[in-house]
Amino acid sequence: MKSVHPGADSGANVSPAPAKAPQVDPELVELALSALKDESAGIARLAGQPFFYFEFEGEDLLLTKALRAEVEAKLGEPLVEIVLPGLTGQVNLLPASRANALRTASEDGQGAQPC
Repeated sequence: MKSVHPGADSGANVSPAPAKAPQVDPELVELALSALKDESAGIARLAGQPFFYFEFEGEDLLLTKALRAEVEAKLGEPLVEIVLPGLTGQVNLLPASRANALRTASEDGQGAQPC
């Protein structure tokens, strides 16, 4: 006699569909891109803190993983962590090309330090 297990052929062993990535408000993406262009503020975190923030109209906005991914996709390059001269207690997030230019200047004794 053949043993039948409940749910054996009912699809119970089928993996669920992969979760969709959270949708990011396109306006937030544009605000983050604008913050990257603003060299006085930009996207930064205090050294020792885990999260990056950027400012909009006096409010600190959190750069989530999903938002960062959208910003990097729009830029076409990754964001990298860098410490700017005179801001040793702060870690900035910059497009890789800009960070590399600052690091090159650092090798000449005048630019940023990598994290």
